[in-house]
Amino acid sequence: MIFEGEKQEWLLFKERDLSVRVFEANNTYEAYATIAGKGTHVARGLEKWSTISEAIEGVINKK
Repeated sequence: MIFEGEKQEWLLFKERDLSVRVFEANNTYEAYATIAGKGTHVARGLEKWSTISEAIEGVINKK
């Protein structure tokens, strides 16, 4: 986590074993996407949903 006093939102997709955590502070977003057995990918950006998408794509493409 890089933000102090951040707002946290959890998105949980159990059917795909995917969890996404999103932090927001000062109009900047940080998303952590995790798939069990594959690891975690972190994405940072200015737009919430594109940052979430980038994190999810990153963890899906991990080998």
